[in-house]
Amino acid sequence: MIPDLEADRYRPKREHFEKIFAGEVIDRGGHWKEQPLSPEAKYFAFLLKEKFGEWALVLDEGSGTGGHTLQLANLGLRVIGIEQTASGAAKSNALRRQADISPYRASFVHGDIRFLPFKDGSFSGFHDWCSLSHLHRRDWKDYFNEAARVTVKGGLGLILGFSGYDREFYGVPIREDGVAWLEFRDGQVFLENRHGEKYNRPHDYPEKYENMSWWFARINDIKEAAGDNFDIRGIRLSQHPEAHHKGKRHYLNILLERR
Repeated sequence: MIPDLEADRYRPKREHFEKIFAGEVIDRGGHWKEQPLSPEAKYFAFLLKEKFGEWALVLDEGSGTGGHTLQLANLGLRVIGIEQTASGAAKSNALRRQADISPYRASFVHGDIRFLPFKDGSFSGFHDWCSLSHLHRRDWKDYFNEAARVTVKGGLGLILGFSGYDREFYGVPIREDGVAWLEFRDGQVFLENRHGEKYNRPHDYPEKYENMSWWFARINDIKEAAGDNFDIRGIRLSQHPEAHHKGKRHYLNILLERR
């Protein structure tokens, strides 16, 4: 069932990005800067091409401004990016044209990663750069069920997401306090720990993160949510690529295979 987007819990975040993407110039700065793929991306692309041939078709879930989608295309994959904002999808297609990449190799559509507008078995694999982290754990079953539905058996998935093993996030203790879900809103940080307890307190955070929220994943989160349809082929932690985050933030990299 497609959700009522007017009542959807992610509406403030979606509207936030809609405005940002609509107002920004595609200049390779801000949200358009090129951020590196997962350290496992080349191996992911290699395995897909070995199993399904050159230009295997991959879904890029939550493609944002399109940079990661185009990097995947440059690894020899065909990629369709799905983005929650209309402005993000439109500008990503403009970025593709600027990069002189054909629509056969990369294209973008507007849609919801929990309710994918594609036929069963449409893709050889899927890729996700931090989009799963923006969903609350209660929505992960929908996410993985849809990913499984559109991925052929034996297909692969590569997910990069926020880590529940990190020490802190902008002054909020993560590992020590067992924080799973974090939201910045109205000068407060709203938290949910791994026992389901919810609480909030005043907190000073960067203005750009207003109405932003994340789930900080641990390995069991992935196993429980994806286990009905996927086997885990590999898990590793990698440091955040920006220097001011080193030693503080890590990404969880998960390689999955469709059962």
